[in-house]
Amino acid sequence: MNEIWKDIPNYEGFYKASNKGRIKSLKRVIEHSHSGYQTLKERILKQSINKHGYFEVSLHKNKIAKTNEVHRLVALTFYKKTNKYVNHIDSNRKNNELNNLELVTNRENICHGLKKRKCKSEYMGVCWNGKAKKWQSQIRYQGKRYFLGLYDTELEAFSAYITTMKYYNIENKYL
Repeated sequence: MNEIWKDIPNYEGFYKASNKGRIKSLKRVIEHSHSGYQTLKERILKQSINKHGYFEVSLHKNKIAKTNEVHRLVALTFYKKTNKYVNHIDSNRKNNELNNLELVTNRENICHGLKKRKCKSEYMGVCWNGKAKKWQSQIRYQGKRYFLGLYDTELEAFSAYITTMKYYNIENKYL
């Protein structure tokens, strides 16, 4: 596959992202307060790993630096959508090639994470609580997690999840 470079939105003329998951700084002249002007050469940026295990880079524009996760920059550059989550298809957070990234909803992203961790329950919103030795039901809604209770069976826990979804009229395409 050939490497394709595109301007990163909001950083046109400053930085480009590639379909191979690399970020480069473009040649440009910047102003320094002490020494006047300096010409920056085009170069591939060094990526560091953040506390969540994702590669990140620092982008500078108008004397403001912002740290960005590389997979988000690649997805933003090539997919042009920002209201979705970016999922690594192979679950490898360090593989930021475009063909390994997909845009998903929050719910899809959570489901993918559960599959990756080999969750013991086949039902959404249900997991085994080893400490209590019971099935736990919980729901995440508008950025908050709500504990729905502990149950003897997996099906009872899922029933509590479904009941809560219906009561609050929460849409879920996985039910």
